[in-house]
Amino acid sequence: MASDEHLTRLREGAAVWNKWREGNPDITPNLNDAFLSGANLSGTNLSHADLEGANLHGANLGYAYLLEANVHGANLSDANLSGAILSDADLGGVDLEGANLSDADLYGAKLSGAKFFRTILGNVDLTETVGLRRSRPQSAETVLVGGEL
Repeated sequence: MASDEHLTRLREGAAVWNKWREGNPDITPNLNDAFLSGANLSGTNLSHADLEGANLHGANLGYAYLLEANVHGANLSDANLSGAILSDADLGGVDLEGANLSDADLYGAKLSGAKFFRTILGNVDLTETVGLRRSRPQSAETVLVGGEL
């Protein structure tokens, strides 16, 4: 269950959250199972955060920092992750239906069991991702533009 303190800080906006994170680099934000559907988290530093099982349906995570974050089993359907830093993040079992990952950094991201359907992967290099072959593409509607598979 997510920390009430962490959720409160996150809801204060990216500037407040990022300043708090800068002053508390040793804290692992606990946002697991949080309901953040539709939240504007653009530019938020969520590196090393625990977002396991969080509901981020339709959230704006454009240019957010999710470096080494645990997002395992989260709902990222219809989320905007364009330009997000997802290096070494655990995205195993994540629902990416309708998500926009254009220009996202997925270097070393763990994608085993991730669900792709109508997912936009424009200008994304997937060569160093882990577990992509075991992901479950739902149909040919996943869009890969200018990336490498």
